[in-house]
Amino acid sequence: MPDRRPSRGTVVHCYSRGVSTLATAPNRGTPEPAGEVPPSGARRLGLTADLVVGVALATGFGLIVFAATGGSDLTPNTWVEIALIAIGAGCGLAVILLGARGRAWGAVTVALFGALAALTYASIAWSVQPADSWVEANRTLSYLAAFGAALALARLAPYRWPALVWAVGTVAVVTCGYALLAKVFPATIDAADHYGRLLVPFSYWNATGLMAALGLPACLWAGARPGVSRWLRGLTVPAIAVLVTVVMLSYSRGALIAGAIGLGCWFVLVPFRLRATLLLALGAIGGAIATIWALAHHAVTHSSATMAARTTEGHEFGVVLLGVVAVMAIAGLTAAYGIERIEVAEPVRRRIGTALLVCLAIVPVVGIAGVAASSRGLTGEISHVWHELTSPTAAQPGNNAARLADLGNSRPLYWSEGLKVGEHALLAGAGAGGFDTARTRYSSSTDAVAHAHSYLIETFADFGLIGLALSFALFGAWALAVGRTFGIGPGRRARAPGDATAAGPGFTTPTNGAVTPDYAGVANGATHA
Repeated sequence: MPDRRPSRGTVVHCYSRGVSTLATAPNRGTPEPAGEVPPSGARRLGLTADLVVGVALATGFGLIVFAATGGSDLTPNTWVEIALIAIGAGCGLAVILLGARGRAWGAVTVALFGALAALTYASIAWSVQPADSWVEANRTLSYLAAFGAALALARLAPYRWPALVWAVGTVAVVTCGYALLAKVFPATIDAADHYGRLLVPFSYWNATGLMAALGLPACLWAGARPGVSRWLRGLTVPAIAVLVTVVMLSYSRGALIAGAIGLGCWFVLVPFRLRATLLLALGAIGGAIATIWALAHHAVTHSSATMAARTTEGHEFGVVLLGVVAVMAIAGLTAAYGIERIEVAEPVRRRIGTALLVCLAIVPVVGIAGVAASSRGLTGEISHVWHELTSPTAAQPGNNAARLADLGNSRPLYWSEGLKVGEHALLAGAGAGGFDTARTRYSSSTDAVAHAHSYLIETFADFGLIGLALSFALFGAWALAVGRTFGIGPGRRARAPGDATAAGPGFTTPTNGAVTPDYAGVANGATHA
């Protein structure tokens, strides 16, 4: 493959020239892979390749989502793990046989991941529960295979990265649409679910909410970038409305935080900020309408409602969702038409950008002023918040929308138990998955808690200081690779897509349940989508 990287001093054209944006893109922004806009024939060929690869990836991710579900059923998860390991081995062999010669970018990252997987298998020898350690070891091996496969694909098809983003966005929207359908047709899809929060298809609300958060940047990218059809750009608005609705109705505070971080990173790194703000605002309005209606109807969003009430109000909720999607589609198509026809002058763009930034900067100022004016005062309120976030005895929130504004949670209790388990076996821990068994020595709770709800504390409990050292080394190698890819650091420049393999996968996926870095390892999003 010829070297298509732009040389130093070369003017790199980024997507198109008439771009509405809040500010000039940073110098380290990633350029269009081909540099120049390709001829129409080459462009059609590239779009066809993206479509084929995107459909294949979306199909694979979708099969994993609906086959593995929450990751707790051993039989389907075993087959998913076998498939991922086979795919990873095949991709690795393909790189050896077909990959271009050159420096093995990413080898150190993969080697450290492999060392973590080896430690997981080795821990079976000293585990307090070897059966659980065997399950976790096989799961970690499948994570390693997915991570390696992503790195291999980045070498074999470096210019097909849009297909990955399309696949992630598509699967996220389909998964969230299915989660909402479970509320519309509760007796058909999930009759055993008595919770008000969204559970399917992962059987865990945080995973469902995080899937929605994962899809938001992908949908923004699909709608904001030039060169896409008006119809596709317009459809991103109802897609965003569906994702926002799922984030809110999952009642997951972690999903809200992950969504905010993901969108923040997108707006920092991608130059199409003004048009993205428009699409996000329209989609958020649609999501707010659906969410407000659902919260006003007890049977849809509260636990332990009768099946008759859930079915009746669920059908009404379906009508509301159809109306929101239809209206948002019209609004999205109208916005897409405006984006194509209206070109905002540079001074106007900058004034709009300044106004938006000022409004954003006012938010924390108003929040601090409100806290300072409270009965506890600023320092007293900070102490209260810290106590609620870290106290094992703090009041626990219910499974309703009020938990989104509640600081109390059960994590401090799990963290305290995890630290005690790790301190008992300081060097090598209690073995992979050993927290669940070892914690009973320090807890009188009868609740089933399989994980410490923190990757670092879970790693300390299961693998001790050795596991923490490997994890920090793996994260450091990955972070350095990301910096090299984006040209961050003195004397560095952004690498072309063909070299952007040091970081392994293009991005990682915040997930939960059996597929979360918090619970089961440094998992790539391809593992359980």
